[in-house]
Amino acid sequence: MTFDPTINAGNLITIVLGVVIWTVTLAVAWTKFGGRMDMLEFRVGLVEDALGKIAAVLDKFSANEREVALLKQEVSALQVDYSTLHATVEGLRKGEGFIQNPRRSNIDGEYKR
Repeated sequence: MTFDPTINAGNLITIVLGVVIWTVTLAVAWTKFGGRMDMLEFRVGLVEDALGKIAAVLDKFSANEREVALLKQEVSALQVDYSTLHATVEGLRKGEGFIQNPRRSNIDGEYKR
């Protein structure tokens, strides 16, 4: 095998076309890649925004959960008050308590049920 040092126009055209084709191919590929990276960045930004909104909603849920727990405690206290009041009224109706008279057997007095 021998080395031929002669360069002709065909060789130059082949080299120039190869470089131009590779340069254009790389430019197109880089442009498409850049566009895809921009879309990926946009989508990741949307996902981050959605996660931020979800975190805010979860904070509100936890605050609501605390409020519901407080409301349950209040209802429980009111039920205790109600049952105490009911027992007191029932005792008064039966004549137990400060309203006692031998003539009346209940708070209704002479008007029996």
